[in-house]
Amino acid sequence: MLAQVCRRLLQAWCVCSDPTDVQGVPALFRWLSKKYPKIIQSVEEDEPARIPGRDGELVEVPVDISRPNPNGEEFDCLYLDMNGIVHPCTHPEGKPPPQTEEEMMTEVFAYTERVVNMIRPRKLLMMAIDGVAPRAKMNQQRSRRFRSAQDAQILLEQQESELEARKSRGEAGADEVVKRSWDSNAITPGTPFMDLLANSLRFWIAHKLNTDPGWKDLCVVLSDASVPGEGEHKIMDYIRRKRSDPNHDPNMKHVIYGLDADLIMLSLATHEPYFKVLREDVFAQDAKNRGCHRCGQEGHIAAHCTGKARPKDEAPKKPEKKPFIFLDVPTLREYLEIELLVPDTPFPFDLERAIDDWVFLIFFVGNDFLPHLPSLEIREGAIDTLLGIWKRELPRMGGYVTNNGKVELAHAQYILDGLMQSEDDIFRKRKETEERQEANARRRRQHADADAQRSGRDSDSLQHGDTSYVEVKPKVEMPTLQPARATGKGPVMLDGDSMEVVRNRAQIRMANISAADALRQELASKGKKGTKRAAPAPDASRKREKVADAETSGDSAVFKLDEDVKAAEAPAEQRAASLASALEGGDKQAAQESAEVKAEDAGASVKAEDADTSIKAEDADTSVKAEDADTSVKAEDAEDDDENADDDDDDDDAPDVPPEIKAVERKVNADGTVDYEDTVKLYEPGYRERYYRQKFGVELSDVAFRRKVVQAYVEGLCWVLAYYYQGCPSWKWYYPYHYAPFAADFTDIASLHISFDEGQPFRPFEQLMGVLPAASRANLPAPFQWLMTNEDSEILDFYPTSFEIDMNGKKMAWQGVALLPFIDEARLLEALRKRYPELTDDETRRNSFGRNALFVSTDANLYGALSRLYAKRASGQPEAIDTKQTSSIAGLVSPDPSCVPGSTFYSPLPTQEGMNDIHNDHSLSVHYDFPPQRVPHRSVLLKNVRLPRRRLNASDAEFVRRGSRGGGPRGGGRGGRGRDREAWGQAMYGRNAQPDYAHGPYGSYDGGGYATGANAYGRSAGPYGAGPYGAGPYGAGPYGGGAYGQAAPSGPYGAGPYGAGPYGAGPYGATAYSGAYGGYGGGGAGPYGAGGYGSYGAGPYGSYGGAYGAQGASQGPYGGGYGAYYNQNASSGPYGGPPARGGRGRGPYGA
Repeated sequence: MLAQVCRRLLQAWCVCSDPTDVQGVPALFRWLSKKYPKIIQSVEEDEPARIPGRDGELVEVPVDISRPNPNGEEFDCLYLDMNGIVHPCTHPEGKPPPQTEEEMMTEVFAYTERVVNMIRPRKLLMMAIDGVAPRAKMNQQRSRRFRSAQDAQILLEQQESELEARKSRGEAGADEVVKRSWDSNAITPGTPFMDLLANSLRFWIAHKLNTDPGWKDLCVVLSDASVPGEGEHKIMDYIRRKRSDPNHDPNMKHVIYGLDADLIMLSLATHEPYFKVLREDVFAQDAKNRGCHRCGQEGHIAAHCTGKARPKDEAPKKPEKKPFIFLDVPTLREYLEIELLVPDTPFPFDLERAIDDWVFLIFFVGNDFLPHLPSLEIREGAIDTLLGIWKRELPRMGGYVTNNGKVELAHAQYILDGLMQSEDDIFRKRKETEERQEANARRRRQHADADAQRSGRDSDSLQHGDTSYVEVKPKVEMPTLQPARATGKGPVMLDGDSMEVVRNRAQIRMANISAADALRQELASKGKKGTKRAAPAPDASRKREKVADAETSGDSAVFKLDEDVKAAEAPAEQRAASLASALEGGDKQAAQESAEVKAEDAGASVKAEDADTSIKAEDADTSVKAEDADTSVKAEDAEDDDENADDDDDDDDAPDVPPEIKAVERKVNADGTVDYEDTVKLYEPGYRERYYRQKFGVELSDVAFRRKVVQAYVEGLCWVLAYYYQGCPSWKWYYPYHYAPFAADFTDIASLHISFDEGQPFRPFEQLMGVLPAASRANLPAPFQWLMTNEDSEILDFYPTSFEIDMNGKKMAWQGVALLPFIDEARLLEALRKRYPELTDDETRRNSFGRNALFVSTDANLYGALSRLYAKRASGQPEAIDTKQTSSIAGLVSPDPSCVPGSTFYSPLPTQEGMNDIHNDHSLSVHYDFPPQRVPHRSVLLKNVRLPRRRLNASDAEFVRRGSRGGGPRGGGRGGRGRDREAWGQAMYGRNAQPDYAHGPYGSYDGGGYATGANAYGRSAGPYGAGPYGAGPYGAGPYGGGAYGQAAPSGPYGAGPYGAGPYGAGPYGATAYSGAYGGYGGGGAGPYGAGGYGSYGAGPYGSYGGAYGAQGASQGPYGGGYGAYYNQNASSGPYGGPPARGGRGRGPYGA
């Protein structure tokens, strides 16, 4: 069982390693696809053809990507977050992992080629590998790598133990050994593996440029692990910089591949209107695999199987390729446009700023840099809770919470205050939900057992994977106990053995639960290696808590009793003495409690009269009742004494771990759930005191400390937002605590001074020493390995061999908090500085920063300009790419010393088939730098943009307004991946992704709304025509021409108070708002009009305040701003009209 647990945990760590952790927001993608179903589109891909060859054998013909895209849409740019490819290729699901690192490289090539073939980019292909991350991310990387190494070691020890047992039985040879699995921690910048990956990708790119005609016009950029920055953030940094180029095409179509949920947030943050996120449809694959593990057939589960078991020697099915899906960002923007529209605000609605606020709210729920607030769980509707607060408070705020990557702290205070008012209710409802889920799980187990009995199956069997377990034991008899005679001194005894009460109580308990649950209890107890427990006198005042029972748990007991003592686990003398100590103390209450049993733990309803048994003693009158609901059972850990002793020793070296946390033990079940005692009890009064005492080791009355934590957390929120919108504001900043404060602790945050020092990133070996455990030291140079293990090392305390995991209210093992000591940067760098002279030349090279590389073929339009860099008269200085001549890419290029045009490109993988040296290489590579950031990134749509055609209809809009519940079309199946319920007749996904607006039930779409039918938006007289969204209150009312209607002569956003009123000639500039986005106010000489780009105190972005892009007067590069997104004048609303231009300024964002 322990091996099963470790395998599942290792799979979780592999999946949750850097690329695939859903941005610290578990289940965000699933939540989005359910709430906004039409954002999901299936991806069509061509398969390689197979034709007969000369010898009659079938020959595979590669996909010709120069042909039109099978999805009916052409894409300009494809960006690959390569870590999302490398991880699944090094430890794939459903098949053995590659045996060598060279084989891993060919797997990476095959996966990458599949992605490129389905997208077929026409201008740019960018591959970005995670380089050295900001210090804020390194804390999370450290936690994952330490836990991965710990679980791998446990699995190895278990496999070695099983091998020794097989050898003792003669089932294994004497020379057979357990093969150590490949260390996935090698996927970290600076390791030899990452160096091989970079060299292999360079070779493969050159190979494709020489052999694949679909690549001939592509510009291919490789940003390997030697270039600092996370892969996805390097990609977004390029896009932001490219947007600031005067010749940038705002209608370029972008696709980014990756498994991180933060790609969705980053795509929205670019404010590029054509963006798709490509990823594997992991949920579809899971649905296909929900068949019976026993017979392999679908339609039932193993517990209900009546078929024949699959032969053990039967070859497993070849794993199918997982399908891919698009998350369509333009459609998500449409949903958010409806979701975020708040009426009656004293300022115009700005969709771009509202989207930024929505992204910021997501950060509260989870990200890779901060622990989420205790009251916010996405599965409990945390995002909807925050959004409801935002909508309610927005009119009072007087503006949006974010401002082009900067947090308006005074406005953020409203959000935190609103959350504070709901915190107690959230905690209480969370507990109620957990109890309801536990009750439902017990009821399902009862029903499953009853079904199994009715079907004639042996209910004593338990199915786990492909193995059936059958319990073999004598029939349990219900004992009849008689009161014992008094024997004088000592405890009151019953007839027979002195421990008969304990033994018989256990039999009563086992007789009243299902046989399957009994087997689960027995299997779980086998994992307790040498566990020996006495039965001390229970504390009558101590509450006994129920073990957290996840719905999927199938390999652990539902409850564990403090007084459950098996006869085989302790000598009779010890057990008799234990009972004597319990009874002799004269505490009748304690004796009574030690004899009680709660039958509810197995989902059974057992009353005293049903059991037909009463257990009576002279000093205690106890009966077994299911109604005794006030008594719950306290969980105890299943770890053995030796492990506990080791943990106690290690606790002395972990000063960051409060003593209250160390005492909390946990037991990991085979399904990944964890049994532990929740000592904070957020659902009971006094939880704040317990939380700070146990998590931080301080009292709630320590206001100065809590203010310090709040300061750090607010800094983190500001850091994360700036990181997503402007680039890394500080390479050195990090959140120095394992836990977050409560919303109630955030008071007067507007008075906090927030500033960042940009600093420099760690070098690759410095990051490796900061995130790798000692178990992964083989990835480091020999001089540094000594620092991790030698007792004389000055930084040995950075590398504990064991550490505490605090479940912190969670159920799954991977959700726990690893209580590792934080790295002291000064001590680390000083220790490494002394050993740098011992590095070899190759190690010194791997520890230095690298450069991006740009590859083109001899047929590319850019080849001529790049080849001149290698001419004899070339200056060798970086040269800017002429973006007037090519729209594919922008930036600076310089010669690559490793490139000799027309020479031989030697293969780093000579042992792999098809990876031979490239003679007379027809590709060219240069060093490449991203274009300069001419102006800070701004949350606007660029001029000359042509907005995508809308995909949502009136029913979808109503579906969103109802809170994504009922009414609207969800599509067929998960995430709406079918057609609308109304079956319009159009294919919603794939080649014909656009709905047929001309023949739908809501009439036709003509750019001004949905114009025909009783439910149309716009001109007709239905409820959405002349009603509230047409010429009614939203027509000539507060929204001028109506959010969904036609022109109206007046309204506060037309010629009303926001035209020539307070927002016309008032503080937002003369006639600034003729529509919702008319222009940004103020005049001045800064790049955005008056005030320039605001920032945090003395940070790199200047100071707070200032307007953005005044209409008319501004001379900055943003001119008068983009103008209205949907409201050019009073004639357009969110569902109609083209975008208007803004002011008269000069620059890419001006008119």
